[in-house]
Amino acid sequence: MHLGRSRPSIDPAYFPNTNTGIDEYNWTGRSVAAGSFSAWYVGTATGYVYNKGKGFTHHVQLVRGGQ
Repeated sequence: MHLGRSRPSIDPAYFPNTNTGIDEYNWTGRSVAAGSFSAWYVGTATGYVYNKGKGFTHHVQLVRGGQ
């Protein structure tokens, strides 16, 4: 997510094919600390972070770190 952007909060220059509708979310790679049954996900339009059970369906965004 780009901290200086909103609606969409994801930078389309780096992720040009990302759906940024108000109801679009991507899973993160992190489980909730209280248990492994829930995980964090982020709204691509707003940048807000939420958590819910891993049985729900959301998109994933594959990224690579480093150079």
